[in-house]
Amino acid sequence: MELVESHASDDRGIKGLENNLKKSLEQQSLLQKKKLILVEDVGSSGSLKTINELVKTGKFPVIMTTEDPYHPKLRTLKQKCTTI
Repeated sequence: MELVESHASDDRGIKGLENNLKKSLEQQSLLQKKKLILVEDVGSSGSLKTINELVKTGKFPVIMTTEDPYHPKLRTLKQKCTTI
């Protein structure tokens, strides 16, 4: 399985997410492997709308971490996810 990561220190503005994560979610792996997308500290991202769209339209599973999963700004995203 191929792991695609997005760290809190990465460029996670709308352009950064579209250039990195969106392409990874939409493209098949070069080695025909399955992909797993990891977005760390999703609550610190200023692009939650873009992350919501990526989760909604992506072909691969997305794992997200956050310090406060109950923060109101994550409400819409949580409706599309399973909290573990």
